[in-house]
Amino acid sequence: MISSADMVKLIGEIDKSYQNETDNNKSLLWAKMAVVEASGWTEDSIDEMLKAYIDSVNPICKENLLKKIEKTYGFHYASDFRNICVQILGNIMYEKIENKIPLECQQLQSALNGLKNSRDKSVHTHILNMGAIDAPHLSLAYVKKIENGLKKIMIELQNI
Repeated sequence: MISSADMVKLIGEIDKSYQNETDNNKSLLWAKMAVVEASGWTEDSIDEMLKAYIDSVNPICKENLLKKIEKTYGFHYASDFRNICVQILGNIMYEKIENKIPLECQQLQSALNGLKNSRDKSVHTHILNMGAIDAPHLSLAYVKKIENGLKKIMIELQNI
């Protein structure tokens, strides 16, 4: 998984620019940038975590699993993250992980879905029609929660 240190620093810098901005449209652009960067880090981190797991077990169907990861573009918990995990591990194995660390999975689900909602609003609407948008510090909070959840799941994957 990709360390969040550089992302935390970057979003922190974006947040400072957002806080200091006096033009409302430019503030929205800073907020959108934070959401887009957090989303990119999230997708890359999930992909890297799953690829590392696949490399470690080296299954016969490795290439097919890697293709499935490449074709997964979102990070909504149920339809994207959990779905690809179930495709790789199987439903029973992934449910064992969810049952072993339910709080972490719930927090990860909340953070992934919150960031996805923020991302969808940011990238599917132009700033002149946007209204309110999550401030960069919320993107930063999502990154920290997502990193924590992915770390816990990675530990469980290593114990399989």
